[in-house]
Order: sequence, then structure tokens, then C-alpha cells
Amino acid sequence: MVSLTVLSNKEEELIHNQLKKNALTKCSKLVEELVACTRSRTLTVYFACQKHQKILNECLGPYTTETERDKLREVHLATKKEWVKAGKPDNTPPRPGQQKK
Repeated sequence: MVSLTVLSNKEEELIHNQLKKNALTKCSKLVEELVACTRSRTLTVYFACQKHQKILNECLGPYTTETERDKLREVHLATKKEWVKAGKPDNTPPRPGQQKK
């Protein structure tokens, strides 16, 4: 039996995007506050919204660690192994976070 432990660049990109999506979802209230701060500002946005940006970064930090990325990789690898075991082509596994049918 073939052991699947390597992810393609496309799969790594999908995992990275899922990691960002998860983090932004968990910090959505702070994202909205930052967006509200940046509206109707141009040159002063950096100075006016610096506090909001710092708070948002502190919220995103725990959700964008290598540990979180590794958890998503493990989920993807498990899904990929199931996909191959079921006799599906190994070059088209489902995306991370995609619902099983």
C-alpha cells in the first residue's frame, strides 16, 4: 500500500487558503471593525486604524500557527487516503473542508 505523506503545491495552497479562511471567520467581528475604520480614509488610514490592525493581528495569531496548518494537513491527508482507498483517481482528491457526498 502506498503511504501518502506529500502534498502537491496546489494542495498546500488550498490548505493555506483554508487556514486563512478559518482564522478570518473566527475573527470576523474584528475584521468588520477594521474595515469600518478604513472607510472614508486615504492617507491617514495607517495612523487612524493602527490600533484595530494590532488587535486583529493578535486575534489571527493563534489561528494561523504551524500547529493549525499541520492539523489541516492531517485532515487533508486522511481525506486523500480515503479517496484513494475508495478507488478514486489519486490526482483529484477533494479540497480541504469540502463536504463528503
